[in-house]
Amino acid sequence: MRRLQTDYIDLYMLHWPINDNSIRHFSNNEEIISNPPHLEETVDTLMELKREGKIRHIGVSNHGKYQMKELEHLNLPFVTNELAYNLLSRAIEDELLSYCKMTNVGVIGYMPLQQGLLTGKYRSLSDVKPMQARSRHFHHSRGEGSRHGEDGAEDEIKVAIKQIEQIAKELDVHIIQLSLAWAIAKEGISTIIAGSRTTDHLKLNKHGANLQLSSEILTRLDNITEPVLRKLGTNPDYYENRKHSRIF
Repeated sequence: MRRLQTDYIDLYMLHWPINDNSIRHFSNNEEIISNPPHLEETVDTLMELKREGKIRHIGVSNHGKYQMKELEHLNLPFVTNELAYNLLSRAIEDELLSYCKMTNVGVIGYMPLQQGLLTGKYRSLSDVKPMQARSRHFHHSRGEGSRHGEDGAEDEIKVAIKQIEQIAKELDVHIIQLSLAWAIAKEGISTIIAGSRTTDHLKLNKHGANLQLSSEILTRLDNITEPVLRKLGTNPDYYENRKHSRIF
């Protein structure tokens, strides 16, 4: 807070459900990994920070329905859930979006451009670096540190991107603008997180936020990406197979 020059944090989020998989993102200490903090301890700490006025609101990220219910059972008053959502990653539509709406939890969509796939940056999926190719969108042999063991949906993604680019051309907008506008327009999405490395990227993000898409265009985009959704399924964890995942 001193570095941010503020007396409080507006929204403080628990980035992952607490388990050995999530802790490995932040620590190589096997003792910590095998003995993670109890969820009750985390809830108590968050509530104490809120009582002290250091944080105004509590949020979570990458939490599925099961993990949300765990926190609800412990009476944690969280107001947001940050989840991956874009034209090529629509698994949360199956039940998470409706559950968040029912429980009055706002959804913050992250990765709205699917790590560059929806920017026009890559002319071929083979250009995607191994670190970005470790998600379930790609064959498991392509990604650096890939854990999902699946075939991916590369053929479906190539077809979808080509058709999305065609719609962007019809509307005379950049694919970035179109992709962001679609994500913002979807029911149940409160806001999205879109990064930018240049001023031009920032301007495209701004225009995407202001672009209004007709119901016809939204439906066309849904239909275009439906094959990708069917191939990847309704597992919202894009890095691990649901059978082995403990995040969702």
